[in-house]
Amino acid sequence: MLSSKKGLKKILVAIDGSEASIHAANFASDIAARGDSCCTLYFLHIIPPKMPAAQSSGYFGAVPIDYQKEIRQKAYEWFDRISAKVPKKDHIHMIKKVISTGTSIVAEITNYADGNQIELVVVGATGKSGLRRLLLGSVSGGLVAHSNCSVLVVR
Repeated sequence: MLSSKKGLKKILVAIDGSEASIHAANFASDIAARGDSCCTLYFLHIIPPKMPAAQSSGYFGAVPIDYQKEIRQKAYEWFDRISAKVPKKDHIHMIKKVISTGTSIVAEITNYADGNQIELVVVGATGKSGLRRLLLGSVSGGLVAHSNCSVLVVR
């Protein structure tokens, strides 16, 4: 799929702040650096539609606005940390995006990938919870099952 001269043009990395997602971002950066053609790395964080009731606003587990702002700020800190490690090459561009969803994280990532003609989604094998759900995390497994483009799960 990747030759030494021609690579992927659009790679999306789902970031949740976990070490697995940071590792996935570094892996995607290495893929982008291999080619000579223009490549855009999309770093994407999805604010979940719900949170545990003990932390919620009390309205069906909704994520409070103040907490959404805190999550958004934290996501951009992760993006900055990741961006600092991306090889400095003229052909690599970065887009950083945080989306608040009312649906599911998997659906939001899939919709974003479809809407931006993403060729490859890169995701860590397990998420922030650190729990393993069978062999893959629920988001990575959902992306493998439902994405319209290739998905690379990084361990």
